[in-house]
Amino acid sequence: MVTFDALPGEVFPLNVNNRDAGVAAAQQFANGDLVKMESSNRWIRDAQRIRVNLSTNKTLPAPLFVGSRSTVTLYPTDSVLWYWLANLQIHVISFLHYIY
Repeated sequence: MVTFDALPGEVFPLNVNNRDAGVAAAQQFANGDLVKMESSNRWIRDAQRIRVNLSTNKTLPAPLFVGSRSTVTLYPTDSVLWYWLANLQIHVISFLHYIY
């Protein structure tokens, strides 16, 4: 499930096609070193950036463009509990993006 900053309050069911390996900033070759995350006392945590390729069978709204910022919640498809918790989390985040 994905919520986009450009469309606060809306949640889209997208599927992960593939993802890139995490690498440190300005790194030429992936050697397993990841970007160092700084500690934060904000009530919404800072972004952790890993490039993923998402797909959907539906057309997304026009205000979205390449590079749109989003929040993605991943969950295993075979667990009702994890689906419910992920659904709750992404809707809360979407609401917080709407008011924040």
